[in-house]
Amino acid sequence: MGYCNFNLSEVGQKFHDEEWGVPVHDDRKQFEFLVLAVMQCGFTWDMILRKRNVFRQAFDGFDFDRIAAYTDADIDRVLATPGMIHSLSKVKAIIGNAQIFRDLRTAHGSFSAFLWSYTGGRTIVYNGHAQGNVPAGNGLSARISRDLRRLGMKYLGPTSMYLHLQTCGLVNDHSDDCPRFDFINAHYPTIRKRRDHEGAMQSTAADVKAQAAIPPKKRKLPKPAAEPVWEFRPPDVIFRGRRAVPERLKPFGFRADGKSFHYETPLVDGLFTLSVVVDEMGSVRTQLVDRASGGEYVQHLVPAAAGAFVGRVRREFDDLLDRINAACFDASSAPVSPGRASP
Repeated sequence: MGYCNFNLSEVGQKFHDEEWGVPVHDDRKQFEFLVLAVMQCGFTWDMILRKRNVFRQAFDGFDFDRIAAYTDADIDRVLATPGMIHSLSKVKAIIGNAQIFRDLRTAHGSFSAFLWSYTGGRTIVYNGHAQGNVPAGNGLSARISRDLRRLGMKYLGPTSMYLHLQTCGLVNDHSDDCPRFDFINAHYPTIRKRRDHEGAMQSTAADVKAQAAIPPKKRKLPKPAAEPVWEFRPPDVIFRGRRAVPERLKPFGFRADGKSFHYETPLVDGLFTLSVVVDEMGSVRTQLVDRASGGEYVQHLVPAAAGAFVGRVRREFDDLLDRINAACFDASSAPVSPGRASP
């Protein structure tokens, strides 16, 4: 019996079997899943599910009214919660999202009514998804993400929003050999639709692979813009003065290489690789590598086009630094804040 071909932990399997894809019309539950979607950026979904009770404790049971009124003291309390992901930007985003969430409830009667209006109140079954052709996002998630971001919500791009649509049952993306696929179709109103602008979402990895296969001299790389540009480059050294703890680096994913430790992770849907090296003194050096060209990366974009893209790179980079800081460094070492990538 198939279960969507996921390699799930016990927690993930339980979530899949009981919650994932079941239509949600309760606003408290909607907001809970929005919080999980924000927190998921840069992490695996399984890890977020395992920390679900931590988030519930930190955010007052996902009470959006209380969260919308959080003060600086509440932010400190949330970040001090044992097991919490230490990302100040995400916590602030959740507070701001809660305020906008309340405004949408006032305007539409409920957030659920607002969200379900995009599907006419029915769960969408897209052609081909049940056979495993599931995208990271589509036209629907892009439209909803655009509308929410215009209102001021953060960390809810098209990919995060598509995750939310799947989780809350606006889209049924269970595989056709999964019992939950038939269960949802039998118990809730559904509508079948053609795939919705999924090509752009699916082509990213293929484009990167295709570019990487082309000899360097023949690759067609974008020319720098003629307009004034916004450049992004990660700082060369971060955490100067802090002491790395070797036994904490290894479980995090660093590999030992002589007296230093190396770590690599993809950013922005695998378009780039962020390399992090911690030397024996505890200093950290970073390099953002363009996987298509194989070289160190500097983004050149006109200001009007740069904001969303560079913002996403910066957020993912900052989140990684927060995780390294929390997981790999001795708290008794010099309290130097990590450097931050900036445009």
